[in-house]
Amino acid sequence: MTQPQQRIYQAWKGDNRFFFGGRLIFGPDVKSLGVSVILIVVPVAFLCVFVARHLRHRFRAYDAGYAILIMAVVYTIYVLLLLFVTAGRDPGIVPRASHPPEEDIHYDDLSHDTPIRLQFPRVKEVIVNGMPVKVKYCETCMVYRPPRCSHCSICNNCVERFDHHCPWVGQCIGKTTYENFRYRSDGRPNVYDQGCLSNFQEVVFAKIQPSKHKFRAHIQEEVQAPPANDAGEVEDELVGGPRAKVGDDLDIDGDLLKISQWQHNHGDIDIEMGGGNAN
Repeated sequence: MTQPQQRIYQAWKGDNRFFFGGRLIFGPDVKSLGVSVILIVVPVAFLCVFVARHLRHRFRAYDAGYAILIMAVVYTIYVLLLLFVTAGRDPGIVPRASHPPEEDIHYDDLSHDTPIRLQFPRVKEVIVNGMPVKVKYCETCMVYRPPRCSHCSICNNCVERFDHHCPWVGQCIGKTTYENFRYRSDGRPNVYDQGCLSNFQEVVFAKIQPSKHKFRAHIQEEVQAPPANDAGEVEDELVGGPRAKVGDDLDIDGDLLKISQWQHNHGDIDIEMGGGNAN
């Protein structure tokens, strides 16, 4: 019997925790999410039991006590919803590479027949919106990190627009999770100053950035490359150095020698045939 093909989340190299067959991805410290839920729910429960009950009798005319109770419950559910959406979503993990970049090979000016391997640069300069930006190479993920991307030491992943790893959420705050996460006072302008209806539409119906990973997809087997020749032959073929040039010259000389021998033999045959006709 053939074994079932493994899915991506089952062979994930990061330290994340997956639930519901790879549909939800959490950080390795997902247990802290339970502490956050307790810290949110317990105060609201005390409010509803010991405070809102007395407010119902105090504000009987307009049923304001019931309104306060309902608003407290609704906002608590809303906060818990944002908490789970932030904690169980891909924060913007950059796909890993299966192997590091290839090293550069060139020949020394002094000794033309000695190839020298140059290690690929750890920092490269790319152009983003017409501006030069330096990107760094990640040894763990074996990729050049995009701008504003950092490697999270807790999740062991490179995350786009990485802000920090929140212990209360148990997840990285990055490209796709920052929208549902706000500092209480970070000195930045309020992004929710467009009116109640517009704010609600932006939060609830905003398009979620899709993940670059299909965690439930099956792992595709990589096609093995054909066995390579000797190191010197591979380098000569790739680089086209002096060795390759000398080899080409030798092949050409050998072909010319064969052609000349063939012409010489056929020439003798023609002479003999001509002599036979003359006789």
